[in-house]
Amino acid sequence: MEISNIILIAIDTLRADHLSCYNYKRNTSPNIDEFAKKSMLFKNAYSVSSWTSPAFASLFSSVLPSEHTVLKYPRPKTLRKGLPTITQILTKSGFITAGFHGGGFVSSKFGFAKGFKIYDSEGMLLKDNLDLCLKFIAENKRRKKFVFFHGYECHRPYEPENRFDCFLGNNNSPYDVSKLLMPGGKRPKAKQDFEKIVAKYDGCIKMADYYTGKLLTYLEANGYFNNSIIIILSDHGEEFQDHRGFDHIRTLYEEVVRIPLFLYVPGTAPKLITQKKSILDVGPTLAELLALKFDQKEGLSLLNSQPSRPIFLETGLNSDYIQKRGPKNHPGVLRAVIKDEYKIILDAQVNPTELYDLQKDSKEQKNILHTAQSRQIRQSLMETAKAKQVFARTKSQDLEPVKFQYLEEKIKHRLRSLGYF
Repeated sequence: MEISNIILIAIDTLRADHLSCYNYKRNTSPNIDEFAKKSMLFKNAYSVSSWTSPAFASLFSSVLPSEHTVLKYPRPKTLRKGLPTITQILTKSGFITAGFHGGGFVSSKFGFAKGFKIYDSEGMLLKDNLDLCLKFIAENKRRKKFVFFHGYECHRPYEPENRFDCFLGNNNSPYDVSKLLMPGGKRPKAKQDFEKIVAKYDGCIKMADYYTGKLLTYLEANGYFNNSIIIILSDHGEEFQDHRGFDHIRTLYEEVVRIPLFLYVPGTAPKLITQKKSILDVGPTLAELLALKFDQKEGLSLLNSQPSRPIFLETGLNSDYIQKRGPKNHPGVLRAVIKDEYKIILDAQVNPTELYDLQKDSKEQKNILHTAQSRQIRQSLMETAKAKQVFARTKSQDLEPVKFQYLEEKIKHRLRSLGYF
């Protein structure tokens, strides 16, 4: 059957191992779980970064952050001019393209409206933009369309609606979760404080799942599962003291770079995919399914069944941010390569700093970089990293940021609401 629609649902800051269908202990995602039963579920999917802007820039362009230049927090450069995006390709092939999003670090100011006919936001959450999204789908029923539906339900300050705030149990901690990492806020000290933070986050997943389910229900009731590609993913995860911290952005550990990823294609049987895949692969997958030309060298089709290839990751902080807020000794840009079961983490000059065996040490607690047994592995990973020319040519100081004072007040307000600046 001809594919007439593409629906891309992006739940910001959704950690893969906190979803029920990824074997989490809590029932956080009943609607996504049902969707997963109809879809390809990617067990080992990765973002390219640990924060929003570079991840979504790579999603749309299928190149690494160093290539598209949207990399360094909190003021990234805009998406590089002249770089084609999958939305542009779809527009040229006759799709009407619409984005309904939470703003902030996916706002048009950073170049994310590129290729979209409509790029609109009524608020930060999926629920804020659900009616806009449904109205657009209904009004364009007979047209080929690409819909990007994005929200920040799972992002700090972790404030689920009361009906979804259901995982606290007997926890009566007075800790104010909304102040976590905010100016004047305090870090949790007691076990109950920490458990409250995670319970609130899980409630936010339940809320995001509910509004995702609203869209999925509409699509199924109106026959869209017969002629639509539907994708659900996240841009990055979230840390809860896995490496003595909270939030995301600053590191490239598994809890912040592994993402949930589901792909539904009409007529394709549901399947669990264990090969390592990247958010870079979404654009080439759409191009393959629609027989379109999208010549981006980094991404591969998610339908490609070859053994896992190397996964590349990057994150960065502006130098003035490091000076004011730390963390101390952050190199400005961090990079990582995952090959087979090993991950190596590199500084801005592509020098190795950490090495982990993800099969034996999935939580990355034992750095084996300097062990005698790892010498050959380290050498192989370094050769892979240095062969990635974009790593070598893009230095930390080359990525000039968008000045915060030049952002619109609406964007500033959204960013502050999410705990930034």
